[in-house]
Amino acid sequence: MNTQPKILIIDDEFIIHKLFINLLSTDYTLLFASSGAQGLQILRKENPPLVLLDYKMKDMNGDEFLSALHPVDLIHTRIAMISGHFRKEDLRQENKGKIAHFFSKPFLELQKMLDIISKLVHKH
Repeated sequence: MNTQPKILIIDDEFIIHKLFINLLSTDYTLLFASSGAQGLQILRKENPPLVLLDYKMKDMNGDEFLSALHPVDLIHTRIAMISGHFRKEDLRQENKGKIAHFFSKPFLELQKMLDIISKLVHKH
């Protein structure tokens, strides 16, 4: 039985999935979604402690994803936004408190990012 913590990565770029496989797969069980709708389904089924959410996707942006969440979805899950095209003012006011951290693409400080991911996963 796999006891590694789960991280759900929601991003429509395959290269980002591959990057996170290389960075995180030894310490975490990785779940992937290439759309916001698929991400919502996986989040509700798997209840991962952390979701890495891209802001700019084809089917829904990160703000729309956050608006689709129910309070129960966030009981055991923290959300970290990842984007190269994001500004905090792009989020609706009611969604700003749902984000635990923001990561900017490109990811320049990988060790710092890994440390933050570890802290976010183990806060629950």
